[in-house]
Amino acid sequence: MNLSERQQKILRFIISFMGAHEYPPTIREIGEEVGISSTSVVNYNLAKLEEYELIARDREVSRGLSLNRPRLAEIGFLAATNGSANGG
Repeated sequence: MNLSERQQKILRFIISFMGAHEYPPTIREIGEEVGISSTSVVNYNLAKLEEYELIARDREVSRGLSLNRPRLAEIGFLAATNGSANGG
């Protein structure tokens, strides 16, 4: 698996957002944070993260996004972002 810089930024934001809130960000919130104006581009990158089994999505629900924490820990991504996700 080779995450693009954009996918890494999206994943970091999702982890950080969910650490600060009790719910995941919307597609628009993700786009605004990482500088993507097109929701279809955000969707494409979320689909790639889902393909890599790093997130799961329920497209029938607003904010229907969840992290696959065991998989993120397995690849070392969660540990690398854990400090920022928990505020330091």
